[in-house]
Amino acid sequence: MASQNPTLNTAERALPQALEVERAVLGAMLIDNMAINRVVEVLGDETAFYHTPHRKVYAAIQKLSERGDPVDQVTLTAELVRRGQLDDVGGVVFIAELASEMATAANAEYHAQIVLEKAQRRRLIDAATQTLTESYEETEDVRELIDRAEQRVFQIAEGELGKGVMPLSSAIEEAYVAIERAHEQPGALTGVTTGYTDLDEITAGLQSSDMIILASRPSMGKTALTLCMARNAAVKGSTPVLYFSLEMSTEQLAQRLLCAEARVSSHRLRTGRLSEEEWQRLSEWTGKLIEAPIYIDDTPAISVMELRAKARRAKSEYNIELIIVDYLQLMTSSENFGSREQEIAYISRSLKALAK
Repeated sequence: MASQNPTLNTAERALPQALEVERAVLGAMLIDNMAINRVVEVLGDETAFYHTPHRKVYAAIQKLSERGDPVDQVTLTAELVRRGQLDDVGGVVFIAELASEMATAANAEYHAQIVLEKAQRRRLIDAATQTLTESYEETEDVRELIDRAEQRVFQIAEGELGKGVMPLSSAIEEAYVAIERAHEQPGALTGVTTGYTDLDEITAGLQSSDMIILASRPSMGKTALTLCMARNAAVKGSTPVLYFSLEMSTEQLAQRLLCAEARVSSHRLRTGRLSEEEWQRLSEWTGKLIEAPIYIDDTPAISVMELRAKARRAKSEYNIELIIVDYLQLMTSSENFGSREQEIAYISRSLKALAK
């Protein structure tokens, strides 16, 4: 008779693992220090390993490499002794076996990919189990459960699970590389172009992970400005843009953009009273905008949860680099707040988290 609780079936099955391949990866790192960076680039931190002793050995190798020390049986043994973990991993005999089992490190990256695949499968099982448990409990809104489940799977796909905290040293290295790149090309944009020279000069372009709020009184041209920025980023910078329009329909936005770029009045466009020159400009810009990587979602009163889910899908499908929301006050949330101001603050924080 089939079990009525799916969690029992998953609990009785062994998790995906490849212990021999894990040993092969560690052995390759021991006999060839050049393989260490290649493996780390694939696996990240030690959580990709299933076997706890393997995790500890990998972490020790990483630490030796980060310090610039040579990695061999002697230095690895000393590092594990320093950490009080030598007996935990199986002693000096285990370290010697790792080194002796591998004749070459040529397949280190391939083996690392296998280890990563098994880790991702385990993470998927963990995410599915959490979702299964939460679904049985029936204590939360189902839309929140769906959003959380999607977020877990998306994080696995992006390789974000298991990274842990990031040391300052890594962040400093990345920052230095960015500064060096800017130094080699003085004046070049480091972010997404807005198409406005003075603004780009001040900001160096719209930067990754930033959330920028454009504020003004009503009917001052915020939508027109953001549309132009979207067009400039997509046409001039070949940047994929996702535009959430909570007030205007996709067709209205398209017409408005065509009018602005072709310099044709919206009234003349709607009535069809266009001159030959206007038709020519309109045709020219129609061709350009058709090729532009701009994607529009005109869902009215979209919630933070819906927007986040759609943004993730669009990022996955179209590699979106710029998201524009027009406009913030028309968004909703599933939470109950004491005031609209608190709700807007929550929406703003959620969008910032999405940008990050």
